[in-house]
Amino acid sequence: MSDIHGHQPWPVRVRRGDGMILGSGTLLGDRHVLTCAHVVDPAAGRAGADPPVPETKVMIDLVRRPGTPSVPAQVAVDGWAPVDAHGQGDVALLELAGPVPETTGARLVRLGDDWRRPVYAYGFPAGFVHGETVRAVLAGQTGPGSEQIQLDLVDPGNWVRGGFSGAAVVDAGTGHVVGMVVSYHSDPAAGRSYMVPVPTIVRHVPAVAAWVVDEPVRRPPDRLDIDRLDIDRLLADFFARRSAQNVLVIVTGHAGSTTSAAIRRVIRSADRQLVAPPTDHPTGTAAGSGAPDPADPTGAAGTPRPTGPQGTADPTGPERTPRPAGPQGTADPAGPADAADPTDPTGGPDPTGGPGTDRGCVAAGAVDLTEPAVPPFGVDLAVDAAGRSAPDVARRILDLAGPSSGTAGPEPPAGPVVPDHGARLGEASPRSLLIDNIDAATDPAALLDTVVGPIVDRAAHRDLRVLLGFRQPAVQSRLGLLDRRISSLRSAETRTRRRHQTAAARVAGVPAVPAEATSLRIGFTRLRAATTAGADTGALLARLTAFERAADRALRRVEQVNRELDRGLGEHRRLQGLLNAYQAAATAGGLTEDSTLGGHYRRAHELLWAGPCDLTEADRAVHGYAAAVRAALDARGDGRSG
Repeated sequence: MSDIHGHQPWPVRVRRGDGMILGSGTLLGDRHVLTCAHVVDPAAGRAGADPPVPETKVMIDLVRRPGTPSVPAQVAVDGWAPVDAHGQGDVALLELAGPVPETTGARLVRLGDDWRRPVYAYGFPAGFVHGETVRAVLAGQTGPGSEQIQLDLVDPGNWVRGGFSGAAVVDAGTGHVVGMVVSYHSDPAAGRSYMVPVPTIVRHVPAVAAWVVDEPVRRPPDRLDIDRLDIDRLLADFFARRSAQNVLVIVTGHAGSTTSAAIRRVIRSADRQLVAPPTDHPTGTAAGSGAPDPADPTGAAGTPRPTGPQGTADPTGPERTPRPAGPQGTADPAGPADAADPTDPTGGPDPTGGPGTDRGCVAAGAVDLTEPAVPPFGVDLAVDAAGRSAPDVARRILDLAGPSSGTAGPEPPAGPVVPDHGARLGEASPRSLLIDNIDAATDPAALLDTVVGPIVDRAAHRDLRVLLGFRQPAVQSRLGLLDRRISSLRSAETRTRRRHQTAAARVAGVPAVPAEATSLRIGFTRLRAATTAGADTGALLARLTAFERAADRALRRVEQVNRELDRGLGEHRRLQGLLNAYQAAATAGGLTEDSTLGGHYRRAHELLWAGPCDLTEADRAVHGYAAAVRAALDARGDGRSG
């Protein structure tokens, strides 16, 4: 790693011409600086981020280049994204009056899927004119539009405060910039602050993409040899729904690896007995010993959003309070997920008893004296696919579903699984499922196409937890599955956009539809090309794992938007129905000419039918009308006030 904390040349201090410190920033290339829009505003004498681009210049101090004179800067062309009406944005790209010689700007990277990643930020709070470092860990998505990431402080006595806005959030393991501090909680005891990640920054100011490194950030190599407790925790968090993932791909490696042992523990703790594969196909003979995957299949998790004021005072004076006080809403209830790489590069004896013993066929409740007992994971079904055909695995899954699934039908035939059974698998699969040794099945391609594929197609929509285990990296098989998921993402985005048009015409403030399929498809095309170009295996597998995670997250986000659109439309229909019902009650009660009721009704009707409505305001208006109708009926003695 070339950039070591304390020696990076790119942190900068942003100040007014009179010397007043406004905040922090990051040098990009040799003549641009990334910071917050609200950091720049005070230089123009403005209290908040207004839409017009400020023309006032600020001064940039290269604090890591002693003796280098300060450089004036102003907002670059297309470099202004102030806080919008929804509380999103707050990004500014500044252009220096001249290039900074012999200086390397920061390397920006897209986040991997690790909410426990240690990071740090370097800012200029009151009393620290030369800067101060605060360390934290990533905690989960939050903020308006879920475009921010919460930072939980490591040292309670050292917190983010005024003067840190605009500071780079740096991955402690690689030295790369993964985001930018935008706000903080005003109570130091809360220990929380907030950043916008690199993809969000690029979305608001696309010009920043010129300084983004192509590969997502991943853990440094010393994290690849993980502890057994890490993989146990990763699996437990996944199946307990504490990690915001639907599909998790893991390369188990050889039968004696830490990951293989962990998978066996999941199988033993499954609520239902695993049906053993044929005894004439012992583990370790169908696909070789396998190899550990140096990729980082980390899990992403959302954490509950904070509910306190976020920065009601600014010790430095000029820095605007970054976000309004009050709760930020709710988030995906998933908690933090372990982020270690579940592979074991070491060898070791086979705890199952050697090559003649079948992996993973221990019945639930059986005792294995070679490994300590672990708490149950709550897996509905675990299937070892080694030596099994696709119809065999499909039959096992559908047997569990049974006729109660509402999709009863004949069992899969002995031959290939027909499309109808594939569709049924997607709807009838248990909510938590483990399929191990996929690449050791009799026909892995058929298994992925006719069984695994239909299940993962519906994973985000049904909020399933599907763990797919491969003995070897199985690059081509995983690429095929990733291709399928990206195609599903494009279809889901198209459907959601149509749904959004309907919802936006009726309900105000509906969430925007993510548009990630195109960028994932471009990256996937490059990744597939790299597999035939002799790319470094370790880097290739890391990128593949990162893309698998990214596709899973993108599908999950689209489904979350779909659910929010459905909730908005459902509430709109409910309010319309309630208004109509009380209007009918008023008419039946002879209150048609009541002018007071008429005013209440017209107000509610206008909110619900005139265009996109604020559901909170509409709810208040409809219930106000309903209360008025009940009161009028009570006054007449009609007894209809229920």
